[in-house]
This record gives sequence, structure tokens and C-alpha cells, in this order.
Amino acid sequence: MKARYSRNFRITEAELAWLGERVETLGQKVDVICSERIEALECTAAARTRCCPAW
Repeated sequence: MKARYSRNFRITEAELAWLGERVETLGQKVDVICSERIEALECTAAARTRCCPAW
């Protein structure tokens, strides 16, 4: 955390590219996990609606 506020902090183009790839990979994984979770929640909600309309 301190590095980004330091006047001496430097990052090379290669390091920045590497970090960008990691962020992209993380974003893809988050998208998959969240989509799966949303789908599961929608299925649960649909099942409750079918069997328990009062919910």
C-alpha cells in the first residue's frame, strides 16, 4: 500500500502487463462464480414460488 504513495515507486511496462493479465483472469473467475451463484439463487427462488406461493 505504501508503494503507490511513494515518489520512488516505479513499475515497468512488463510488470504492468503482468498485473493486467492477473486482473483479467481474476475478473473472469469472479464472473463465473457470481453467475453460478445467481443461477442457484434463481433456481431456489423459482422452486419456492412453485411449492410455496405465499413466500
